[in-house]
Amino acid sequence: MRAVLLIHSSFSSSSTSSSSSVISPQAPAPHHYGHRNYLTAKSSLPGPPSVQPPPPISASRPNYLSTHQWGDLSSPPLALDLVSASEVASRTAEDGRLEELSAILDRVIESGAEASLFMTALNIDSVERGFSQVLMEGKLWSFIEALKRFEKLGVEPLKVVGVDVDVVNLVGRECRRLLECGDMRELVQVMETLSGFQFPIKELVKPSEVIRVCIDQQCPVLAVRCACTLPHAQIIFCSLMKEFGRKGDLVSALKAYEAVKQTIIGPNMFVYRTIIDVCGLCENYKKSRYIYEDLLDQKVTPNIYVFNSFMNVNVHDLNYILHIYNDMQKMNVKADIASYKYF
Repeated sequence: MRAVLLIHSSFSSSSTSSSSSVISPQAPAPHHYGHRNYLTAKSSLPGPPSVQPPPPISASRPNYLSTHQWGDLSSPPLALDLVSASEVASRTAEDGRLEELSAILDRVIESGAEASLFMTALNIDSVERGFSQVLMEGKLWSFIEALKRFEKLGVEPLKVVGVDVDVVNLVGRECRRLLECGDMRELVQVMETLSGFQFPIKELVKPSEVIRVCIDQQCPVLAVRCACTLPHAQIIFCSLMKEFGRKGDLVSALKAYEAVKQTIIGPNMFVYRTIIDVCGLCENYKKSRYIYEDLLDQKVTPNIYVFNSFMNVNVHDLNYILHIYNDMQKMNVKADIASYKYF
């Protein structure tokens, strides 16, 4: 009987255990508990650190198409780009688009590229053909502006033109056209610029003709500027002042004298003597006295030839001549034979 009870008790426990395992619901999946815990902790824990977005491509690595420096020749793409720029410049010049050529040269200048490398890749023949084209079209200043860029790049403009006689002849033709039109202001400006480029001015236009027209138009400052582009300018200064004097135009002669004073370095006795002689030609002795006093104010000691010119212009006034003679003695300037004829 006791054995039967033990068997029954064991069976009941076994049944209950199996029933419990079948009937009891499954425990929630662990991830549900994790989700609830994350929501609960989210309000109490600090948020994750913000993550910076990756830098743009252009900032993380160099863009050789837009941010390169042509002067850095250690990188093959840069050297290749410099050659490409030379090729584009050659084609642009040959097409006569010198404004675009100037823009390309500006970019090369800003990049700090070596002029020799750029010029080696540049097709000079194409550039010369482009120069000839624009000059035939009368675009003289486009030609000049392009040469200015080459000069800024460190290349002598005359070397860019080379031995192309056609280009030089076309430049001369444009200069002569300006002379015939009487546009002296532009012509003198062109002459000054080309002279700075070491162009042979005398082969482009006759300077004497330019100065003559400037005198006829009563443009003394332009005449002086034209003379400055030529060798032996000081002799030309004296000649043009005398020419104004022969025409009785003392005002223009004095303006030329003031312009000359701004260009010469140090005292120039030839210029002083010439302007005083011009005062005599124009029969204006008072102006000569102003000039004399101005020289003394500048601590300039005239030579005997300048003193003789002063006395010649004021020959009618013996008292003033004696005054000048006394100044000569104070300055230790010895009189010559010509000096005594005024007494």
